Amino acid sequence: MNGLMDISQTTSVLLVFIITFLVVWLWRRREKPKGNLPRKEFWFPFSELLVSFVDSDKLFKDLGKKRPMARFRNGFDGPDDFILTTHKAIHEAFIKKGHLFTDRPTKFIWTEWSTQNGMVHGLLNSWGDLWKQQRRYALMTLRDFGLGKTSIAEAIQEEIGYLVDEFQKFEGKAVDPQQLLMPAISNVTNFLLFGERFQYDDPKFQQIMKNLMGQFQYFLLAQNAVVYPFLRYIPGDPFKFHYTFKCMGTTRKFLEERIERHVAEYDPDNIKCFTDAYIKAIKGEKDKEGTYFTDFQLLTSVEELFFAGTDTTVTTLRWGLLLLILNPDVQKKVHDELDSVIGSRRVSMEDRASLPYTEATLLEIQRFGCIVPVAGHKNTEDVEISGYTIPAGSTVAAGFICVFFDEEFWTKPEQFDPYGYTIPAGSTVAAGFICVFFDEEFWTKPEQFDPARFLDESGKLGKIPDCLTPFSLGRRVCLGESLAKMELFLFFTNLLQQFSFTIPSGEESPSLKSRWSLVRSPLPFKVEVHRRR
Repeated sequence: MNGLMDISQTTSVLLVFIITFLVVWLWRRREKPKGNLPRKEFWFPFSELLVSFVDSDKLFKDLGKKRPMARFRNGFDGPDDFILTTHKAIHEAFIKKGHLFTDRPTKFIWTEWSTQNGMVHGLLNSWGDLWKQQRRYALMTLRDFGLGKTSIAEAIQEEIGYLVDEFQKFEGKAVDPQQLLMPAISNVTNFLLFGERFQYDDPKFQQIMKNLMGQFQYFLLAQNAVVYPFLRYIPGDPFKFHYTFKCMGTTRKFLEERIERHVAEYDPDNIKCFTDAYIKAIKGEKDKEGTYFTDFQLLTSVEELFFAGTDTTVTTLRWGLLLLILNPDVQKKVHDELDSVIGSRRVSMEDRASLPYTEATLLEIQRFGCIVPVAGHKNTEDVEISGYTIPAGSTVAAGFICVFFDEEFWTKPEQFDPYGYTIPAGSTVAAGFICVFFDEEFWTKPEQFDPARFLDESGKLGKIPDCLTPFSLGRRVCLGESLAKMELFLFFTNLLQQFSFTIPSGEESPSLKSRWSLVRSPLPFKVEVHRRR
């Protein structure tokens, strides 16, 4: 009986949604753009849901072929959103006029999660004076504890040893690399945040890794219920809102316990990690009225660093392994270079300049993987970009995937081969990096995976194109860029030095289709592990 009632309630909700959708859609069709705005590409009340079920790669790459900016309506009401689809438009907005694009969109799952007393906290989704002060402090503190230094490199090398042992257990077997990579990369972040690592077989740590994979998978779907709160009440949690927040809550509790332990054991003469340093800052500002150094700011900062520092690097390495098993000729060239230059010793950061083909392969993985296909900002004033006016307060996104597959910059961008608008203030403006990374203006055959596109005629690493910006650009450039580059190089090279990876015996080639969520990731796949030495 209860099941029938649930079905009836769900059907009623869907009917209300469909009727509302049709009414608003017909109304929106009559709407004409005001001012100097680009033509609206589409309107759909649940854009995150649309992206979850359509071929998002094709949708955004095609946008990049039409004009430098796309305008669309996300939701029943509110300002239009804008996606910048060319490198020139993204550079104009986030570099030349970057001071106008430092705000973030407000209807975002992290914004809701990180808000206290009406103010958004953290490092990635906050804005204004809090963001400026806290970002500056975080950069300074993270550098003090090893970003780009020998100490963090040593921690990474130690973790690589544990990871190699884990891969060794699957000699001749098939395994999903995500389940091995995630705890290893997470432990590097743990070292910076807490000065410690966790054992892979620790039950609590394993549960946190499971939570991370769950919330990363359904993040975009749950975002719909943030924009439209009534979706949270549909029986069965079809938008995975409650599941995602449950995962986030479990992870928050785990991090709170770590922070509380550091507070209890705090020693001002023994500051050994980011958390210790921040506790010291809180104590130093406890008598200052209106200080941004608070317990909640520490918690949200640690959360964001923990999440972002894990998912992005793991996803890039997953793209790398997927592309290598589908391009064994590229994998062999990386193996040959490592054998010739490194031999049996462990690869270090000092070896980067001596491994041009390996470096080119990593660059091509970042272009082809394009793990952050769009990056959303909000403009504080009406602003003209590429001849159009974007109203203040709009959401404006950089479509990096358009650029990364643009044939103007890349030869055969779809192949893996190593050789005038004004934006109104307050708009949400997203950099469509996926438009740029696959833009034929920059890349020859952008849909091909080709590391050689980054090498000169002598086989040396050439000048990296300005349009390749996997860590974004401008004032919101990735906080952990130097750490991510170090992790990618050391984990990638040391794994390839020790192992070769193939498509599992008897299985079909995995797909190169992607899944859009918090990042653009490959669909789940397995590799067969073979020890080389």
